[in-house]
Amino acid sequence: MARQLKPEPLDTAIDEYMAVFSPDWKPGTLSNYKSEFRSFRAWIAAEGRPATTASLDFPTLLAYVAHLKAKPAARGVWRGDPDAVARAVAASTTPRSLNTVGTSMRCLRAFVLWLFEDGRLEANPFARRHRRGGQNPLIPRADTPTKSATLADIEAPPPLPGPRPRGPQPR
Repeated sequence: MARQLKPEPLDTAIDEYMAVFSPDWKPGTLSNYKSEFRSFRAWIAAEGRPATTASLDFPTLLAYVAHLKAKPAARGVWRGDPDAVARAVAASTTPRSLNTVGTSMRCLRAFVLWLFEDGRLEANPFARRHRRGGQNPLIPRADTPTKSATLADIEAPPPLPGPRPRGPQPR
């Protein structure tokens, strides 16, 4: 029988994770991880869940994914104004895209995997051993179709009427 691990405070574990990995990150990556961890901690507190590693289980993370999917998207915002994002979110009727939610969850997945590999979590909730299908419900994504070239894209435009101009032509 596996031993029960004692849950650790989430803040301590996140601080340790950031101390280990963040020195190698670019400023944008560091900002994203801080923002995602701040958002997750705020959600945990709002939901009344324990702020420990015990909250990094599959049902809790699935509920967090549902929360992220329901949050409105902030689009077309100049972020120089401190209140711009809040106003855009308040005015938005569009939910976040699945790819945005997936990007948010990738930060948590890296953190959870680090805890699991370090022996500080009993199970990795992101593992797909017991789930069907190719997609992981904790890392949602939307398939964005790529635009294929059509015949209209590669055909040359029709020649202009009249005589051909002489001299060098712009390319």
